[in-house]
Amino acid sequence: MFAEERNTEGAVVPLERAVRIDPENAEANHMLALVYGQLGFFNRAEAPLRRAVELFAVQSLTNESLRSSLADARNSLGVVLMNLDRYDEALPILRLATEEITYGSQHLALGNLGRALIHRQRYPEAIDALQRSVRRQPTFCVGNARLGEAFARSNDAAHAVEALDRAIATAVTGCDQFQDAFLWRAKARIQLHQPDAARDDLQRCVALGASTPEGQECASLGRSVAP
Repeated sequence: MFAEERNTEGAVVPLERAVRIDPENAEANHMLALVYGQLGFFNRAEAPLRRAVELFAVQSLTNESLRSSLADARNSLGVVLMNLDRYDEALPILRLATEEITYGSQHLALGNLGRALIHRQRYPEAIDALQRSVRRQPTFCVGNARLGEAFARSNDAAHAVEALDRAIATAVTGCDQFQDAFLWRAKARIQLHQPDAARDDLQRCVALGASTPEGQECASLGRSVAP
């Protein structure tokens, strides 16, 4: 109901009450943590997520249908830890989520694992995780964008452009609005000595938001490749 009404803040009190009444309710703990995360309260989200993981882990021993829910809770916990800049803690939790074959959103866990590995500068491992992610879900444009970033950071500009082309061309709403994709494709095109194409990407990046960190970096880079 609250999600349908887009009243995220309104969901906090009833979910907190539900967890107080039934602390063993894994789903309520997970939902409460997701609401905290949507509100940017990542420190508050960690405890109920860890509780949800603990509960789902126990319950899935006798109810295998909950293995997917366990993987989903682990993926959520990994995302929260990344938002708290605790990437090393997130890595093993995300790996466990990627290993659950019943998890319908396995590509998301692989994408998050790739993101964590990029932050730890473990680019070959990140590329492997992200390639697995987009093989499972070819329309996962964020996965392709991160794959392109990982290739670019590895100085493999040609493969970076291929992945970023796929990301931007994906026929899913929002895929052509991802600033990072234009930024990293521009950087790769500069490496490939394609200044005109790079300038086009940088202009599109700035047009999506000149005041964001990505937009500011695109504007600065654009001045360096001006004709």
